[in-house]
Amino acid sequence: MVVKLGTYVIVVTAFQEYAVQAFQYSAVDYLLKPISPEYLVKAVNKVQKLSHSETEIQTLLGNFKQPED
Repeated sequence: MVVKLGTYVIVVTAFQEYAVQAFQYSAVDYLLKPISPEYLVKAVNKVQKLSHSETEIQTLLGNFKQPED
């Protein structure tokens, strides 16, 4: 799965051997499955600092919210 925010890419995969290739293509971050919520937040924060687009960030975070018990 690749999440694109404007021109920023976060690569999410179960295969760590693709990490170097992802960064060669200028990925902002690389997350391994299963995704840790802490690492997801850090990756999104990197994009937020780069893009300064609050609307895109809020949409992404809304898509990843866990249902409340």
